Amino acid sequence: MFKHTDNPKYHIVSVRVSEEDHENLHMLSRQSQKTISDLMREALQIWIPGNAQPQQPNSWRTVK
Repeated sequence: MFKHTDNPKYHIVSVRVSEEDHENLHMLSRQSQKTISDLMREALQIWIPGNAQPQQPNSWRTVK
């Protein structure tokens, strides 16, 4: 059964990433307690709305 949401998401986007990027995404996901999908949506919001100078949200930490 699907979870009810006020903002359903019907479209799927997939992307191939390197092993290192995949590990970093998983680490960031655990650290931020967010899903990788949520992290990717946040990243898209930085770039898509026309922000000329995308900036890293304060909640993100550099993973290494």
